[in-house]
Amino acid sequence: MGKPAAAENDAEITPQVRNGRVLLAVLGAAILLLVVPFAATWALAPADRYGVDACVRQQGGDAVPVSCGEPGAFKIVSRVGSQSNCPDPGQPSAELRNKAVLCLKPAKG
Repeated sequence: MGKPAAAENDAEITPQVRNGRVLLAVLGAAILLLVVPFAATWALAPADRYGVDACVRQQGGDAVPVSCGEPGAFKIVSRVGSQSNCPDPGQPSAELRNKAVLCLKPAKG
């Protein structure tokens, strides 16, 4: 008599490969490689000192960032390409070195 049928089947069974776990590990590593640099860049990037609602004051021929409570401060209303695009062309504006124009209004009042 030969081996029982159950014993023959046990010898032919191959181990199961865990492809799902490997795939998840690779996808997780790829996501981390993408997310971590972007998050670090965003967290460490300096704040825009000339953004809308920030304040500036004229110092010589330049507009320098200041606290909105300082005397002579102007609030940035918008950032446009030309002074003619400002919401109120009668208000002052400042041109940055990158040629962007800051549309301003007095910070107080």
